[in-house]
Amino acid sequence: MKNKNKFLQRMNARILFGSLQCCIVFFLVLTFLFPRNSTAQLCDPKFSVSNPTISNGGESKMLNDEYQLALTVGQFVADSARNGTSKSIAYGFWGFMRAEPQPPNVRASDGDFVDHIEVVFEIVRDPIGPPVTGETINLYRNDVFLATLPVTQTGYSDYNTQAGYLYNYELVVTNRYGESRRGNDVGFVNPNGIVTGRIQTSILKPVDEVEVRLSPTLGYSLGFNGTSDRIVLTDSAYNNLSSGTIELWVYLSEYQSGTLIAKQHNGGNASGVLSLGSYADENGELQPGNEGFLYFHGHSGVPAASTVSNLKLNKWQHIAVTFSSSECRFYINGGLNNVMSGDYSIPNDVRPLDQTIVRTNIGNWEGKNNYFKGNMDDFRLWNYIRPQKTIQQNMKRTMGGDEGGLVAYWKFDEGSGAKVYDLTLNRNKGEICGGTFSSLFKAPIY
Repeated sequence: MKNKNKFLQRMNARILFGSLQCCIVFFLVLTFLFPRNSTAQLCDPKFSVSNPTISNGGESKMLNDEYQLALTVGQFVADSARNGTSKSIAYGFWGFMRAEPQPPNVRASDGDFVDHIEVVFEIVRDPIGPPVTGETINLYRNDVFLATLPVTQTGYSDYNTQAGYLYNYELVVTNRYGESRRGNDVGFVNPNGIVTGRIQTSILKPVDEVEVRLSPTLGYSLGFNGTSDRIVLTDSAYNNLSSGTIELWVYLSEYQSGTLIAKQHNGGNASGVLSLGSYADENGELQPGNEGFLYFHGHSGVPAASTVSNLKLNKWQHIAVTFSSSECRFYINGGLNNVMSGDYSIPNDVRPLDQTIVRTNIGNWEGKNNYFKGNMDDFRLWNYIRPQKTIQQNMKRTMGGDEGGLVAYWKFDEGSGAKVYDLTLNRNKGEICGGTFSSLFKAPIY
């Protein structure tokens, strides 16, 4: 009889343990069937994965952007979970259901439009999380109530905005347990524009050699730290130029080898490399150069062209490089510095479906870790050779973006956000990977 009781106790323990295993397995299956908030970025990313699996090992640098812990062993008898802060814990299998809903995913446009901000949002409908049962969404801007929207709406256009200001948009959804935390994002209007008008003299007659200047109230440059900061461009933004001109302003506080702009294809085939203190050799490999000297490499098989003197420290300087299939010219502050013969054209090299094959950067040479240290401003790309007189006349003038031959124009005046915007109709915006906007260091442009 005792043996029979022991046998029944063991069987009951096995059944209980087996049921517990089934419950845990069932929960894990549900969790992996419905992953949440897996994200990736363009700038050699950090990944946030909601539900990882570790087999025969460990990981010390894992991050979950939801800040939640779910522990399920059967169903506890407990009161409703509450999201008092950004961190929460849910008890029991139905714990996720007995809480306020998760905040909506929100994205506000960062300078994509010149006259308004687009706010796009999505309700988080987690199959094993708290449901959204309220029929409306509350929208706030800079902590002030802005509008009540139907829960089925997915976007909002805000035209009551001004350039030069940041707007923080927050959305709240509800269910029977209360309001969600606020999902938010910061947006702004593109600060770049064109001023038009008509100017007359007091005698109503034109006067020769008069230049009208406007002093901008807004303006920034973009700072690069020399270790990781760069801008990632689409490959077509800097491509297939039999001749052209590169113009920009730079400010250096110290001499460090770095890259102003470069395109890299699969290891050794570099093209269009404009660098400082180092250069790309005939095989497209990085080599040390003279401190503070500028170098330009069109494509493999041709030695790099260079200046005959270095840039100065602690002052803004304008750089212009003209190139063609026959020569390369360097201009510093409008003055001709050097001319070298050779084929410095930039080849046609794009791989739109594979970003790992071709990568175009401002501020770095992909794969070489040759990062620029200093500030840049008013970066222009032209598809023809600009005459010296034209460079001198326009290097301090803001372009409108519609000039003939201007294929890309980044002013770096956004002041915030993760993108720089091309003022030309080509709209070759760049992804900022770590740069810092500065209103204190601005090139002398009007």
